[in-house]
Amino acid sequence: MLQRIFNTFPSMAKIQIPLMHYIIVTCFPKMWARIDHCSSKFYSKVLESIQPRGSGFITLKVPLMSNNEGFTQPEPVVFALSNEPGIGGKNGLKFLELLVGHDDFPQGKFPALHAQYAKMKEQGELCLYNKGTCQEFCLAVNSVLKGFRESLSKLQSYRLALVKGDPTKELRYPAYAKVREYGNMLHMLSRAAALRIYLQNIDPLLSDFHQSAPKRVYLFKENSTDAVGRGVEGDGLEDETEEVGVELEAWLESDNKDFEFPAEPEEESTEKGPPAWQICLRWIKLLVSYFSAASMLMGHITEKEFPQINVRLLRNSPGDNNLIPWKALLENPKYFPLHTLDHNPATGGDRPNEEIISILERAISSKPYHHGSKLQGIRDDWEKIMANRQTGAEEKATIVRDYDQRFQEIEATIGIPGCLKYAQNIRTQLKGWEEGKVPSSDILSKIVSMMELCYVFSQFEKPGYFRGTVHCEANIANFLSSPDPTDPEDFKKVCYLVHVFVSVI
Repeated sequence: MLQRIFNTFPSMAKIQIPLMHYIIVTCFPKMWARIDHCSSKFYSKVLESIQPRGSGFITLKVPLMSNNEGFTQPEPVVFALSNEPGIGGKNGLKFLELLVGHDDFPQGKFPALHAQYAKMKEQGELCLYNKGTCQEFCLAVNSVLKGFRESLSKLQSYRLALVKGDPTKELRYPAYAKVREYGNMLHMLSRAAALRIYLQNIDPLLSDFHQSAPKRVYLFKENSTDAVGRGVEGDGLEDETEEVGVELEAWLESDNKDFEFPAEPEEESTEKGPPAWQICLRWIKLLVSYFSAASMLMGHITEKEFPQINVRLLRNSPGDNNLIPWKALLENPKYFPLHTLDHNPATGGDRPNEEIISILERAISSKPYHHGSKLQGIRDDWEKIMANRQTGAEEKATIVRDYDQRFQEIEATIGIPGCLKYAQNIRTQLKGWEEGKVPSSDILSKIVSMMELCYVFSQFEKPGYFRGTVHCEANIANFLSSPDPTDPEDFKKVCYLVHVFVSVI
């Protein structure tokens, strides 16, 4: 298809729309997975909380991850330009050109940005972000991010309807057009000096970007009866539809490493990591990475001469989607070494497969899915407690007794060593929470970690078909011949993969 597009529209002006529509059709599931990721939701919430006020900016809402304990409202920040020289006026002008031509950004709502566009067209390299435009610019950033997310959400709803075979849902052209329009605006914005200057300006209000974003939460369809009779209003878990399960299965492949933004070598504070504004900027660039790739590709097109493109794809054999039973895998030396090599004396040396099998069987026999469902109810109840800013001493004591009993019951029945340690730790921390020494977010984090472990082991309990994505590393491994256990070099390669697997148990 790419070959046909490039050979049919061999010019920048003609190829942009068909190429972007093709990219959106094929790649929007990954775009949606990134912007719907828990980290993106958190970052979006932080940015949305920043609003213009007077000659500067304030935070109007409590951040998403705040547990309302010891939270202090950040001081307002005044308008200020960056100390760094402003570059990228061309991209700022392109962003404004898209903005003023879009129905969602009329002149009556964004008069300063419309006026700035006219000035920049006439006078050239002016800075988009100035004292007159800063407030509208803040609102525009939030609106573009929201529009990009909503347009992708609409495409995703069409996709789910198609999976369910709903003939009443039709995928219409405007849905693709909206993704392209907002994606282009966000792409131009990510390259404009104005966004960099704005984020540097509001950096004191972006402190939450230094926190670890919330972990992905695995939902369990089984209703929890643990909260019944405890005076806690139901959360409507019984209304969860099959669509939720479909979404979870589809997006569990999303790689959390996409959202890791380490400090770059040239940055001064490498030990502390990058400043918050840089994390925010890199996140926005990640969301529009497909638009950036398309832009670089189209940059090689010239009106005068454009060579024919030949595209060849290397495909491995599709294989079988039936999974080998985990026990058969661990017991067969052809696929899995009989011992896990461990050269650290402190850990007791090599671990035999019998020990791994025993750990898995014990975890599976304790019904991890059922425990995950119970923990889901506990998590929902705890989040309600976190949202209550007026919890008194007597009420706290009651909550501690209640939760201590709930985690004592889990301790007695759960067969996952990691969950057992978390439960014991939570019981210890509950007293510290009652005394105001342990933040409730610490306890929530451990509850979510227990849910993650339960989800992992529940997949061993109820194995299904392979429906994920084969990444390049697994693809390469698939081309390798079966290792020879008598060959030390072959054996080392397999043992490395085994070590990675065993390290999560």
